Amino acid sequence: MADQPLPPSSQDAEAAAQSQMMSVAFRNPMVPKLYGNAMVIGQSASDLSIIVVTNGNPNAVVSMSYITAKTLIEDLSSAVEAVEKALGTPIQTIRELAPKMQATMDLTKNVKI
Repeated sequence: MADQPLPPSSQDAEAAAQSQMMSVAFRNPMVPKLYGNAMVIGQSASDLSIIVVTNGNPNAVVSMSYITAKTLIEDLSSAVEAVEKALGTPIQTIRELAPKMQATMDLTKNVKI
């Protein structure tokens, strides 16, 4: 059975519940707040894990079912698409930026200050 969009009233209720959850999570000092600028994905037959990496150092592991992971992909894609639409430009990935950054570093490593 294909996923059907929620009716507007259900979408509003879901958005309100998500907003409330975010507010509670960010204000609760017992909820860990992490930052990552890279990730590594580990997989098993039943689950996958996201190793959150900050400046080359692993700092957290988030494990989930494949169902949850697929839902996360959809939700993250929607969030990024909304930002891209608001900005009027696509957000580049690390894989897209890395060669450009490497070229810049190669050009500047011989610059004497």
